[in-house]
Amino acid sequence: MLASIVNEPWFILIILLIIFGAIALGVFLLRKFVLNKYKEEEKPNEKEIMEEELSNILVDIDENDEDTKKEFEKFNEDSLEDSEKPSDSEEDK
Repeated sequence: MLASIVNEPWFILIILLIIFGAIALGVFLLRKFVLNKYKEEEKPNEKEIMEEELSNILVDIDENDEDTKKEFEKFNEDSLEDSEKPSDSEEDK
């Protein structure tokens, strides 16, 4: 009688499901309690991420550098010239 039950496809399917379920449960328990004993790293908050990204992008300006001073002066002159020109909306009036 036992031999006839063991040869049934549904019985083999149930045995396979039990075996794979036990393996999955064992792996889950190992990862949760044994392998994960290290303290989780603290996730940086949004402000720290933003500061790190900005520090990677922005470059400090050396104000004592002559080339930098010339560039700033040129920019200031250009911006003054642009502000003195009348805009298109003022010319239409």
